[in-house]
Amino acid sequence: PCSRVARWDGAAYSAMPGFPVQFEVSCTAELNDTIYVGGRSTTSGVYHDLMKWGGSTWTGESVFPGLLPGVFDLFAHDGTLYASGRIPGVATTRSCIKRHTSTEWECVGQPLNGEIMSIAYFAGHLVCGGSFTGSFGSAANDIQHVAFLDLNNTWYQMGDGLGSTVHDLLVEGGALYAAGDCVGQGLTHFGLARLSLDVINT
Repeated sequence: PCSRVARWDGAAYSAMPGFPVQFEVSCTAELNDTIYVGGRSTTSGVYHDLMKWGGSTWTGESVFPGLLPGVFDLFAHDGTLYASGRIPGVATTRSCIKRHTSTEWECVGQPLNGEIMSIAYFAGHLVCGGSFTGSFGSAANDIQHVAFLDLNNTWYQMGDGLGSTVHDLLVEGGALYAAGDCVGQGLTHFGLARLSLDVINT
């Protein structure tokens, strides 16, 4: 009875009817008693990448409109909903984070050159992790997989960066934890990293 998404009431899961079967779920978030599910529709001609639960029915919308929509992560902070995803281009695809205003979705910071897999809030800054290595269109490769948003609305690398794709972020006990690809022979990848407050210099 539970298709794609279900709600836990403390004892059991219950169905939230009407969720599209042809929607790949990547993430969820809750803000102001409203449930959001991010991912992408696999139905031809339908470009929804966000589903919103209205209490009895689901409605779809496009955060990253285009031929390859997709929301990778949703994050609610201080009354604002953030989403990471792709901005399709003619030959290349940029990735960015958007925040929802009262009327629209707007980009936060500059686009990055790889997928943004996770969003968090740490040390007074929005932070993100993913497969990116720099700003979109830049050859500098100076934002290695984990970044923070400064007061000028620009993404900067945190500390020395990390050696491989960050799949998830968690803030706990005054530290930021990043989960990523495990160590491989002769590689600089990591499994779990802990970043302290002093990696952010503003």
